[in-house]
Amino acid sequence: MSPYGTDTNIHKDTNIEKTGPQTSPETFSQLEEARENLGYVFFEGAVDSSAISATDNSPAGLAVIHCTGNDATDFLQNRLTNDVSALKEHTGQLNAAVDRYGKIQSVFALFALNPDFNAASLTQSHNQTGQTGQTDQAQKADGKSFCILVNKTEKNACIEGILKYRITEAVEIEPLDDVCTLMILGNQSKAFLDAKFTSSMPAKKMAENDFDALPGLLAGVPVILIQAGYVQEPVYLILLNKAQKANLQAGLKAQENQENSVALRADDCERFRIEAGIPLFGIDYTHNTMLPETGLHHHAVSYTKGCYLGQETLAKVKTYGTLQKALMGVCFQAETDSHRAQLSQLAMLSSQSRLPAIKLINQTSSKKIGQLTSLTYSTARKAFIGFAYLIKSMRTPNQSLSVILEAGDFETNEQEQLSTSLPVNLPINLVVEALPFYKATTLENQVERLLQAGLTAFADGYDASAIETLQQVIDIEPTHLEAREALGVILGRNARYEEAIAQMKQILDNDPDYAMAHTNLSVFYMKIGNIEAAEEEKAKATMVSFRKHAKQSGLIADAEKQREQAALEKEKKKKAAEEKIVLFIEALKHSPDDALGNFGLASAYIELEQYSNAIDPLKKVIAAQPRHSVAHLSLGKAFEALGNADEATVIYQKGITVAADKGDLMPLKEMENRLAALQK
Repeated sequence: MSPYGTDTNIHKDTNIEKTGPQTSPETFSQLEEARENLGYVFFEGAVDSSAISATDNSPAGLAVIHCTGNDATDFLQNRLTNDVSALKEHTGQLNAAVDRYGKIQSVFALFALNPDFNAASLTQSHNQTGQTGQTDQAQKADGKSFCILVNKTEKNACIEGILKYRITEAVEIEPLDDVCTLMILGNQSKAFLDAKFTSSMPAKKMAENDFDALPGLLAGVPVILIQAGYVQEPVYLILLNKAQKANLQAGLKAQENQENSVALRADDCERFRIEAGIPLFGIDYTHNTMLPETGLHHHAVSYTKGCYLGQETLAKVKTYGTLQKALMGVCFQAETDSHRAQLSQLAMLSSQSRLPAIKLINQTSSKKIGQLTSLTYSTARKAFIGFAYLIKSMRTPNQSLSVILEAGDFETNEQEQLSTSLPVNLPINLVVEALPFYKATTLENQVERLLQAGLTAFADGYDASAIETLQQVIDIEPTHLEAREALGVILGRNARYEEAIAQMKQILDNDPDYAMAHTNLSVFYMKIGNIEAAEEEKAKATMVSFRKHAKQSGLIADAEKQREQAALEKEKKKKAAEEKIVLFIEALKHSPDDALGNFGLASAYIELEQYSNAIDPLKKVIAAQPRHSVAHLSLGKAFEALGNADEATVIYQKGITVAADKGDLMPLKEMENRLAALQK
């Protein structure tokens, strides 16, 4: 399920002279500013794409499906690729249905909700348990019903694919056509929603983890608020009854900060989808695509649950298989006006789901090395980017390729006026990239950046700028006590004592033992002539400092105990590693090139920080198993620890190729990060 659901028939723009398809450069700039600089972008959702006009600002791409029944949990557990039984109520996961060959029947997000969830429940106020009424016993089962969010193009295939193997199980799956979606993304989206969302679950105020799905009221309207999973920026989906859509939109727009919000069109969603690295059914994968070829298996497959249809195939691919093709990111180096014009034309067709079959031909060998599936202009990257299925030898991240784009046939109509024919043979350079292309600046980083800017302005004597900037920090994170203290001090320096006192009181509401807040309050009260309050705060500051000193003395003693315990644990691990070394050396006398034995020996040496001793056994592992990605990672680390950056670089480069080929995501990411650090 893509959180950036798109209906590609919403809006067609034939102007290919823009820097990218359909959205003007001025709007691009506004979107990026809102997206990165603490703004949010606002999507209006709808159910029926035929009812959407060109100005409706709506992706309209998600279908909502309801699954209930006494056997629902067990049936889904045995049918789907992820661990359904592990879902707690009001949580979700990416999931998939595949056939026995591991080929995709549908990919979607699955949520476990309370048994009363349905379209009608979203017209009523949720009570404190998140339930709204009674359901029949057949739906209650284990206390859950399930909600599926899937791209509308996959709705029928999803229902048919899941139910295809139902025999006697008590399971019902039906679309909820009266439920629609809204979506909000951007670094300020959490703060925006936090002020307007009232959860019906006392333990949780906001959806804070991937795939949280909380019932509650948003601007007075019953909704399910979902934090989208596995994307690299804050994205919230809102499920609501179609009849309540206008009320919610009016309620949100009446309260939103117009300076920070931007309404998006469907083509903007498409660009964000590609930047986020999310493949789309019918465009980037079909029913003939194996799930691991898309990369979605990293999020949608459990390799530890029991059997399900396709489980054996997926397990074999993970353990032994080499994918002949896999979806990767490609970033084009459009160096000429001709390149940019022709890529713009292809990107426009891609945004309309009409991109022809684009082969990637190696300029040197004249052989096909892949096929382009999606293309857009990324304002975040300031380049044309896309998805392509690449053969195994061409999938190494950061690899530069010289290719020819060879286009097939495409559809057109009389209303379209294409300025040139599609390129048949377009020579161009590209760089292979691991997905996603775009990772939003985290909210924590934004807060830290603003805090440092405010403190710098304060130190340089620019009080007005410092006050404005620190207030932005507090607007985002009201409990940021350091920002409140700095703001209060600056306000006091400008004789705005009542405002300064208010900031210090806010600090003490969150932390009564914040000594400097008491000290500052004492100063400010003295300034306004409240001697009694000033003396009281001074006494509190002294008492807090005394308690902290006493506590610190105890902490020092505790820290000493912890150090002693850590030393004992380290000694135990050292002894265990030394024993392993003796055992592995003895075992390897009978089989010196055994990969498992050499890897165990090397791991023990590394645990003892005997890196030079680990080199030879790790080389033997790689000689015996050239596709052992973790051995490449360990050998690179050993060379790094020995100060041999050149050898480490070579090993990481080889290891990245191996891990990318196998789809070993964790060692791949670590080797990429370590290689990047070495090359700085």
